[in-house]
Amino acid sequence: MALASFPMVILRWKRSQLLRGKYTEYRQLTDYLSQDIFLARLEALDKHIIKEYPHIWLDTYMFFTAICFVIATAAFSIIARAANLSMWYPLTMLAIPAIIGFITTRRRRKYYKKLATYYESLQAELKQFNSLDLSRQIKWNFRRLRETDTADSMHLNKPMSRYNINFIVEIIQVNIENEMAQEGEILPAYDTSMMDVVLDIGPMEEQTIRGNPLDNSILPMSQIRQSHPLPPAYERNTNESQGLEEPIQPPPAYINSR
Repeated sequence: MALASFPMVILRWKRSQLLRGKYTEYRQLTDYLSQDIFLARLEALDKHIIKEYPHIWLDTYMFFTAICFVIATAAFSIIARAANLSMWYPLTMLAIPAIIGFITTRRRRKYYKKLATYYESLQAELKQFNSLDLSRQIKWNFRRLRETDTADSMHLNKPMSRYNINFIVEIIQVNIENEMAQEGEILPAYDTSMMDVVLDIGPMEEQTIRGNPLDNSILPMSQIRQSHPLPPAYERNTNESQGLEEPIQPPPAYINSR
């Protein structure tokens, strides 16, 4: 559900602007975003538009200047012919509109390339907003103008045909779990998270190896038995007549190495 929409209006005689209404006019947005954060986000967008967006107001003034030079050149040529002056002066003045036309042509060729670059930059900027406002259950996005958009929903004066809208920045309400699932970060359910909790009750089968000052780590009993096996057990048989005990299985032989 869209909570707020801000149209990006292209202006010919000044910088393009992101138009918006007052904070109190967005009644649904006030439940999710405070006024201070609202103004801070829009101020950051205004700075981004001024710095990155390819404005066309400069081309308008350059084109108007070229037309003025052409008119001045024509008027000067009429005066020069009446006064029997050289016609090189009007031709020299025509060089200025030619240079201006060359500059504006190059700017128009690069306009769509700069506009595509700006869309990528704006998407990165709004993605940063989403990382900050994800806990508030809102998402920043931009899109093209739709037929269902009205002047009232964007807080514009009627008729809407008087505005040249390039795109619309909107704030929509989202579900946090669905958004994190799309990004690859799925929150576990409560039952699943409780299954990960293991409670160890009873004595632990661990033993501290003593006697070695360099190794005082705790190892399980199975590992200790494998690393230090005990000698084989042997039994003794008691001779009742002589009162002696004879071993049934002799003990292992120990070899003294010198």
